[in-house]
Order: sequence, then structure tokens, then C-alpha cells
Amino acid sequence: MSLNPNEDDNLFITEDQAVKTPLDELYEHGTLCVRNNASQISQENLLYLYSRFKYITEGPCNCDRPSGLFNFEAKKKWDSWKLLGSSISKEECKQEYIKKLDEILPHWKDTCTSLNEADKKGTFGIRCSTMGQNEEVVNYSDCFDVCKSGNIDQLKKLINSENLDKKDENGMSLIMWACDRGLVDMVKFLLKQKADVNLQDADGQTCLHYAVSCEHAEIVKILLKESKIDVTIQDSDGLSAKDLATNKDILVIFNQ
Repeated sequence: MSLNPNEDDNLFITEDQAVKTPLDELYEHGTLCVRNNASQISQENLLYLYSRFKYITEGPCNCDRPSGLFNFEAKKKWDSWKLLGSSISKEECKQEYIKKLDEILPHWKDTCTSLNEADKKGTFGIRCSTMGQNEEVVNYSDCFDVCKSGNIDQLKKLINSENLDKKDENGMSLIMWACDRGLVDMVKFLLKQKADVNLQDADGQTCLHYAVSCEHAEIVKILLKESKIDVTIQDSDGLSAKDLATNKDILVIFNQ
């Protein structure tokens, strides 16, 4: 499985912090910038960014290496994370993440609307804008936009048998987007509408693959309760959703 925005959104989701420093803000914006530009980044660099993200969100790697003969990508990600050891600080990881972005996407800071020229030269004194999901422009007549925004009431007005399992230009269905975004209530709503949980995207991934890759444990638990879900479905690289699991909470859910 290739490392792309849909494959591993855990590259791009930052930890929730009560008080954010300028470094935190710049790092957070960087993760979102990567999400929007991952197709321009090599797998080697994505692995580098992934390892720093995992260390920042979960600390040193202390879980077992993924098993499975064909579980190549999951093993690569684990190896990259494990290689960091335990002596580096989270602040250093954030600095390395930002430095790497400067190398591979030299103009990425131009999208930070509140960065001034001094900040673009490498300082962290300016608070940058947060490009969160709530700031996206929503077309309320488009079921995919509405789904991604989490607006269930509006989606009820648009949903029908023809678009329930329809795929957008990214090859993703509504429930895939809900799992990608971690929208628990939206997932529950779509399941009540009988959304196809075994539908696959262009890479052969199902909504369960998305929930696992994005580390949305509650959604994984909900999906696994669905009687029609096929947990053995493999993507184009021969990986099931369970094969992708590195999060300890999700591994526990699968093994229950």
C-alpha cells in the first residue's frame, strides 16, 4: 500500500493541546499541509514524517513489529518509528518535521496566512492559521462536502439510494470519508442507511482500512460490530485492515 493522504491520515492529525506554542502551531499547520500535498512527497520522506508524528503523538515505539508475510508497508512504518529510539524529545521531532518540510516543500509556509517574512526565514514567533476541517468551504448541495463537515441533518436531505455508496473524484464513498475524518455520529448514521462497509476504493481499501489507518479506535469498534463486514478484505498490496493496525488500542479491539 502506498503512502498517500487517504492511506495514512495519521500522518496529518495532530494531538490536542490545551496551550499551543508557536512551534506547536507551525507543526500543526505542517501536518495539514502534508495531507494536502502528500502526492508530491516521496515515500521515503513520508516515512520520515510519519515516524516523527508517531513519536510526537505516542512517544517511543514500544509495540511489536507488525507480522504477516506481505505486510511490507506496515513494517516499514514501524521500522522508521522504532529507529528514532527514545532519547529524542517531542520538540526536537517537531523541529525535524518542519525542517524536512522546508526541504521538500520550500513554499509550504506561504499558505500560513499569518506568517510574516521573518517567520518564513525559520523563526517560530508568529502564530499561523489553523486549516482545520471546520474552516473548509462547504457546498451544502454536495453530499460529500456535507458528510465531511459532519452535518447529519443536512445530509439527511440529500442522501438517497443512488448516492449512498457513490464514490467521489477521489474514489471514496461517504462512509469512507466519515471514517477518514473520525466522525463517529456520521458513521453511525450511514450504517443505519445501510452503507456498504465492504466497498473498496481504487487501492482496494474499505472504510475499515481508513478507520484503522487514521487510528479512530471507536469507529473501528463500531464497524467490527456490523454483521456484514468482511475483515478479510485485502487492499491492492494484500493487506487487510488488521494488517495495518499499529495502534495498541485498535489491536486490542481486533483481538477481543
